[in-house]
Order: sequence, then C-alpha cells, then structure tokens
Amino acid sequence: RMLLQYCYRIVASNGSNMLVLIVLCQLMLLLPPSAAVIAEKADNHYSSASGGYGSMVAKCDSYDHSSCVYNQTKCNGTEYCDLHKYKELYRCFALWGNTTEGKVEVILKGCIYSDQTCISKGECVTHKMEMETSHFYCCCYEDNCNREFSWQPLVEDPGPKPTDSDNGVGLMVMGTLGTLSIFVVVIALVFYCYRRNKMPPYFRPLPGGGGGCGGGVANGSSGTSNNLSSGTGTSTAPADSSASHQQSGGGHTTTTPCGGTVTHHLPVQLVEVKAKGRFGALWLAICAGEQVAVKIFPASDYNSWDIEREVYGLPQFRHRNILEFIGVEKHGENILVEYWLISSYHYRGSLSDYLKSNVVSWADVCRIAHTMAEGLCFLHEELPASKSEAAKPVIAHRDFKSKNVLLKADLTACIADFGLAIVFYQGQPPGDTHGQVGTRRYMAPEVLEGAISFQSDAFLRIDMYACGLVLWELLSRCTAQGGPVPDYKLPFEEEVGCHPTLDDIQECVVVQKCRPAIKKHWLKHPELRRCCGQPNIVPFCKH
Repeated sequence: RMLLQYCYRIVASNGSNMLVLIVLCQLMLLLPPSAAVIAEKADNHYSSASGGYGSMVAKCDSYDHSSCVYNQTKCNGTEYCDLHKYKELYRCFALWGNTTEGKVEVILKGCIYSDQTCISKGECVTHKMEMETSHFYCCCYEDNCNREFSWQPLVEDPGPKPTDSDNGVGLMVMGTLGTLSIFVVVIALVFYCYRRNKMPPYFRPLPGGGGGCGGGVANGSSGTSNNLSSGTGTSTAPADSSASHQQSGGGHTTTTPCGGTVTHHLPVQLVEVKAKGRFGALWLAICAGEQVAVKIFPASDYNSWDIEREVYGLPQFRHRNILEFIGVEKHGENILVEYWLISSYHYRGSLSDYLKSNVVSWADVCRIAHTMAEGLCFLHEELPASKSEAAKPVIAHRDFKSKNVLLKADLTACIADFGLAIVFYQGQPPGDTHGQVGTRRYMAPEVLEGAISFQSDAFLRIDMYACGLVLWELLSRCTAQGGPVPDYKLPFEEEVGCHPTLDDIQECVVVQKCRPAIKKHWLKHPELRRCCGQPNIVPFCKH
C-alpha cells in the first residue's frame, strides 16, 4: 500500500506521462509465483522468525524519505511485522532511485504483506528497472534483509536470427490470436449487456432510474476530527417490488437490505473527488444517469466499512432521517483492494459545511433540529419484530457531530456514517466497546475521564451530549438571536482552537468544566429563551 501511494504521488506531481509507473508498480506486486514456492517460503519463514516480540513477529529495516524532511532522527528505524495480526506472509522491501547526480536515494523501506512476487529469501535484489523513472523495488523475507539492496540487470540472449519461415509462422499465430481476441470481446460485450439488464439482488432500483441506482447515503468518515465531509443532494425514495412500503407514524420504510460483499458491480462511473481524509475518499459518481456518492475505504479501514455494511443490513433499518443505502462493493485484491459504499449524492452537504456559509432562520432551526432528533431517536430505539422482519436492535452512533448530519434539499436532516457504531443485540454482549473513540471535541466528559459504563444507556447518553453540541452550533448561526450573527465556530473552538489534542479537550471540558457559551442576546427571542434558559432542555449543560 505504501508503495502504491508513492507511485500515485509521483503521478500527481509529474503528469499523465507517468502513468506507466502505476502499471509497472501494479504488475510488480501482482505477478504470482508458483504455489509450491509460496508454501516452501512460508514454512521456512514461520520456522525461523524470532525476536523480542515472539515467533509471530519479524523485523525489517524501516525508512521513509518524506519523514526525513521534518525530522531527521525518526526517518530510520526498525519495523516489526505482525504476522499474527495479518495471518499472511510478510516481506521486507526497499524502494530507491537514482538522483540527477547519479547517487542512490532511498525512498521507502519497511514491511509489506502478501507480495507473492517475492522469491528471494535473504537478499534484497531486483533485476528490473522501471522505464523512464529509474526507480527500483526489491523484497525478501528474512529479518532486516532489506538493509542491503542491489540491482543486478539480466543480460538477455538475442537468440538466433529469425528465418522467413519463422516470420510466416509468426504471422499465422498473430492472425489466429487476433481473431480469437475479437471473438472474446464480442462474447464479453454480450455477457455485459445481459448482466446489466438483469439487476443483481444486492441493490434496489430507483423509480424511473433505469439502472438500479438511487436512494441516499453520503458519508463522512469515522474516527477523529480529520473525518471526511459528505457530499449530499435530493434524496429519492427507493422502490422495491418485493418489499417496499411506508409505515405510518414514524417515517419508516422497508426495503431489501444489502447482504454480503457485492461481486456483481453496478455500472458506476467515478466523476470527481469531493473529500479526502485519513480514512478514504468520497467521490461524486454517475450510475445509470443518476448522481450517487461513493465512499472508498482502503484495505486498512476494512472494519469501518464492515460495520457500516452490518448496520445498513439490520432489519427494519429504514427511516426518512437516516440516510438510505444503495449497496457495497469490493474492488481489487490483496494490497490493491478497495471497499466501496454507494449512496445518493446530496448537494447541500453536511450541517457543518452549510452553517459555514449560511445563516438559518428560526423556522430552519426547528426543521433541522426536529428531524435530526427524530433520526437519532430511531437509532436509539428498539423495534419489535414485524410479520416480515426481525426486531431492530438499539444502535449507538459514537461519532455524532455536525459533519455527520446531512441536509436534504428541503433542509431536513438525515444522519450518516456508522463506521464506529455499536449494535446492542438483545441478550448478547456488545462488540468493540472501546470508550475513547469518535471526534475529540464532541466527546462527553465521562468519555474523556475514562469513567464510562459499558452499558447501552451510557453510550446513548454520549450521543445525546454530542447532539447538544450540534444544537449549539445550529443556534449560533440563527438570525433570531437578537443581534449580529457571528461567524461559524465549532464547539470549544474559542477555548482550544481548531485542532485540539486529547489533553486540551480534557483540560477544557473535565478540569475547567467549560461548556459552549449561551450568549445573552440569544435570550431576547422568546423561543430561544425557552430552549437556552432551562438547563434540563440543553443536553450540553453542566449537570
């Protein structure tokens, strides 16, 4: 993965003439050796791996040229390859190049997993040079075997000069192969048209969509304050001939949930990157003439993708204030694998993005706050089993914030991004209940103190604290506050700035017991006074 990232960085800086480097990098990482060689190397590796971390850890020299620009002391070191975690063969690798002065420049060193092209055990040697770039890559599988590396070009034997008869045979072979190639292309086109007309069961079609794309999810990323913002747009209700109807009272709809990794891909065309972050990228895409959003997770963030897939596949998990779901796909293999989550595209974006450039009226505040609360209430409630579906369990979001509240065209809210969610199944213990997850500035005091009770009610209260902070953001941009509307600020931005550390937030929220300030002129409006003047109404109060 590190190698591919470097290849793409070179392409971004040098233009389209560098695309050949990507092809070479991918071919170099994908060419498989024989199964017998892999098995032999695996046996030798597991019998010899040792060190201070046990038999399931191996060591490789580590180097990152980009890190040396900022800190010379941390660019060299040793990387420990965790064999138990990845359960695949490890390799030590080295990537280097030649400078214009003819010197050798190391670019990257470290561990890589599942590189089946690697057959050299104790020496990091390559026999190939990548065209136009003078970059070299080698790998091996003994402790610190990438400390030394070399290029040993192979001398090709020109062979005997071809005769006229050889040329005739060659032309015949080329003609035969050309005919077969045309035949294969025609068969592939026929098969593609057949598959496109036959909708795979993993997706539900849009009314009038013509190709099974629509619905509505746009996602922010989960984890930290570096989360992706979402693309958004008008939501179209999905239709499914076998299971789609509207329930009374709660705005629930029932449709066929996605099940499993999708191998039958929709005809999705990626158009434009809308957001990037440490957990992936969000694309605007076109599917059968409809705008959709595609959130692409790298292999390292598989767990977040898998949790979202699980949540969207829960029984009765449809609500007008929860983003609707189109499907999931897996693309590529090994280190090139990507996981896609496909949803509709909503042009207004997240609540946070909207408030940065827009003020809201009191009517807008009521509409957004009410629909946001309805969506969160739906997450937190348990629904009994119906005639056609099992019971819906309680769900805690665990990363509720204004970036993950998206706005539809009519300024109603819908909640997205369930990559950190916990599902509380009836009679079963919860899964990963690590306390300090989410975005730091939205963490409740008990989370920052590490004093959380690992019960469903405790996690639901954490969501409500974060909801209170989002309500404060909304009120801070309301035109009904009886004074000039200030610029948009995140909760605690005045106290800890835009990029606080965990210690900064703990000092502010836990030690100093700070809460977002209620401005005096807010209380001039009677409805704002009703909301802000009673501590039991405001979830982020000091109680």
